[in-house]
Amino acid sequence: VNLVVFAAGDKILFKAGSRFQGQLRPHGFGREGAPIAIDRYGDGNLPLIEAEGSYHEALLLRNQEYWEVNHLELTNKGWFQWRYRYGVRLVAWDYGTVHHVHLKDLYIHDVNGWVRKGRAEGQGIVWENGGAREPSRFDDLLIEGCHLLRTDRNGICGYSENSSRNNWFPSLHVVIRNNLLEDIGGDGIKPWGCDGALVENNRVHRAGQRCPDYSAGIWPWSCDHTVIQFNEVSHFKGTRDGQAFDSDGNCHHTVFQY
Repeated sequence: VNLVVFAAGDKILFKAGSRFQGQLRPHGFGREGAPIAIDRYGDGNLPLIEAEGSYHEALLLRNQEYWEVNHLELTNKGWFQWRYRYGVRLVAWDYGTVHHVHLKDLYIHDVNGWVRKGRAEGQGIVWENGGAREPSRFDDLLIEGCHLLRTDRNGICGYSENSSRNNWFPSLHVVIRNNLLEDIGGDGIKPWGCDGALVENNRVHRAGQRCPDYSAGIWPWSCDHTVIQFNEVSHFKGTRDGQAFDSDGNCHHTVFQY
């Protein structure tokens, strides 16, 4: 699968109950109205992708537009915690705007990434945008209906090098909805470098469990016009921060409701 360059409208279907060792790293571009879809076929358990700590991420999409990833189970557990270890990583770097990346109904668990705060911290799902040559961002990023369990350091987070006011190029139409996060090492959900992000109907239960420093449940960083609503954060284990909700540095017009 990783050697194929897929085209708009293609489908990559993994058999239910199947198991694959290594990294899922498909290539190619969809287009508006004809995304490339990853999904399962048949009845049974979700297809399992096991990176086993041998790769930085179990699933990587880098500078690829119009992709939809559904109904996979992904793990990335090595012999010990290590830097830059992720379940799913989405990258927009020196590219411009990456359109329409949707992650739905994924089960991501046992990712033993780095638990100390910083650039190398581990993530269950992370999106990253930046680059020295061309400002980059996501437009229409959806993370919906996913279950994250035992991911270190964080659950669902962004990282942006285009989020300060002197190089502001925010991601747009970012929606994080209907996800369940359990036993997370540090931060639960953290949008970064977005304008108009919507975070709703998520449950974060027992986050901040293993990190030795600052973490919180659901909070934006360098974001404008974030709406955070209908969420539940419970049993957070705080060390220095530890609050359920927070609006942090370089944020304007954040709304917490319901």
